Amino acid sequence: MAGADTMVTSYTLARAITRECPDFDLVFCGCHTSDSETAQVDPQLAEELEVAGVAYVEQLELQNRTVRLKREVDDFLETLELDLPGVITIATQHYTPRYASLGGLQDAFDRDTIKRMDAQGLGLTPEQIGRPASPTRILDVYSPVAHKENIVLRGSAKKVVEDLLDQFGDQIGAAIGKDLKSHGGTDE
Repeated sequence: MAGADTMVTSYTLARAITRECPDFDLVFCGCHTSDSETAQVDPQLAEELEVAGVAYVEQLELQNRTVRLKREVDDFLETLELDLPGVITIATQHYTPRYASLGGLQDAFDRDTIKRMDAQGLGLTPEQIGRPASPTRILDVYSPVAHKENIVLRGSAKKVVEDLLDQFGDQIGAAIGKDLKSHGGTDE
């Protein structure tokens, strides 16, 4: 299953969940992966399972077959309710994962409660999993470098707007999808 993109990873996880836990109520996921931090698998998993999903949950409370969730998105605190079944992505900024000792990890792996699954056991073919099934190809990973130049425009408001449109009208128009010159943006 190695080399899978987020779409194929969510597809594979959904097959495992529906096979092993067909009557699930709630699937808990972390927000990000350790490799690319796309935060895409969990919402895609909800889609694959055909259930509702809520991301970046900071607090939750179960009330019968409904979960009341709180999350902060774009500096707004939201309170949502999710009828079960569903997928919840837990935000970690307010939680410190508990420390698992080396002995505790060894004990966990020595128990027979961990079930190993493979593609064949999930009824998946090599063409449905891993890199061969993934449409995404990562060509390069890098941090973009922003080249910014501050420009100060001085004068009356009308003069500043005229200078702004003269210098950056084409770029602003491209960003908003309009030709500013044909919409009365300048005298031309």
